[in-house]
Amino acid sequence: KHGMTPVGEASQAAARDATDLIVVTKDPFASMHSIYRYFRDAGLNIRASKSWPAFLRSRIVIFDQSNPASPEYRFQNPVQLWNDVNWNLHRFRAEGFKTPHVRYGDLLVDPQATLQGLVSRLRLERKTAGTFELPEKKLRRMDESARTDRGDYVTHETFDAARYYRDAEYMQHYDADDLAFVLDQVDESLVQDLGYDAAIEHARALVPGAKRRRRWWRP
Repeated sequence: KHGMTPVGEASQAAARDATDLIVVTKDPFASMHSIYRYFRDAGLNIRASKSWPAFLRSRIVIFDQSNPASPEYRFQNPVQLWNDVNWNLHRFRAEGFKTPHVRYGDLLVDPQATLQGLVSRLRLERKTAGTFELPEKKLRRMDESARTDRGDYVTHETFDAARYYRDAEYMQHYDADDLAFVLDQVDESLVQDLGYDAAIEHARALVPGAKRRRRWWRP
């Protein structure tokens, strides 16, 4: 959900050993503030402005900090990062394997229904019987030390992200100027294709005088 599909042999099944690829996307407003929180709290793999208003409006560079020879992805601002990465994933046309789309918010708000839809599209069969269990604690970051047992994978913090996405609590971090900036920059055609129309309409309702952007060019 954070990277692009490379041009090279990406569309060939042999390049991925015919492994299905699940495309996970986020509401643009949730996505941009999520990236900012990761940058603020972890400070890894991103170069950007420190304050939230400047971060939203300024250049952002993504790279692999663990690799001295890492290539870098440079975007004019986080809105363009959302446009470019999600355009790349949405327009990817696979050959020989499936690329179903899952909205991250749907996965949190109604995980069982979302996963059941995904299972149907991928034609998977459940290997074990039992109840559908949801995580109760937040997972640790992937780079946080070695893990020897199941408890090492989780923190002591309660996992309550469903409310955060269901009630769009991330919108409280955007003032009217922030929302106007995003509305001017985001690709609304892509927003519609990915099913985030409601998020854009919500933002537009919060900005006095906000107008619908002209439709973006589409091949």
